[in-house]
Amino acid sequence: MKKPNRRTTKVNARRVRTWVNEYANYRHTVSEHRILEWIKLFAPKHRDLAARVLDCIDIITHDQIVAAYKSILRGLDGWNRDKRKRKGKWRFVAYSASAGESGDSMLQKFRHARRVPNRIGGTAARARRLLARRFPVWMRGKNVIMLGRQ
Repeated sequence: MKKPNRRTTKVNARRVRTWVNEYANYRHTVSEHRILEWIKLFAPKHRDLAARVLDCIDIITHDQIVAAYKSILRGLDGWNRDKRKRKGKWRFVAYSASAGESGDSMLQKFRHARRVPNRIGGTAARARRLLARRFPVWMRGKNVIMLGRQ
C-alpha cells in the first residue's frame, strides 16, 4: 500500500492529475471529473479521508497479476507444467460467492498465466458445484488452489 498524503492536504489540480495518471491502467476510465464526483459523495468532514484513500490505492494490471501467478507456479512444490511430471492431482478453482465475481476473473488470468485454454464449459460457479458434488472430501484436501477474494 502506498503512503497517503498528510491529513488536510488540499485536493488541488495537481493531486487529482496524479490520481488520474495512477489509475490510467484501471479497467474503467478514470477522469478528473469522476474523481471529484466520487469525493463529493462523502460528507464534507470525510472528504479528506476519501482523498487519502485515493492516495493509497495501487492499481495492479493484468500483466502484473499474470507475472505473479507465473512466479507462484514456479514455487509450488509438486507442480509442473508437464502433467506427467506433477506430483499428485491438481485442480485450480475460482473462489467466489457467485459467477462474475473476482474468482472467475482471477481464474481466467491464471489460465492465461499457465497458457491453458478454458476446458470446462459454463461458469466457474458451475465448475465448483460439480467438483464439490463429485469430490466432497477431495475439495477439503491439499493441492486445491482457490483464486479470488476470501
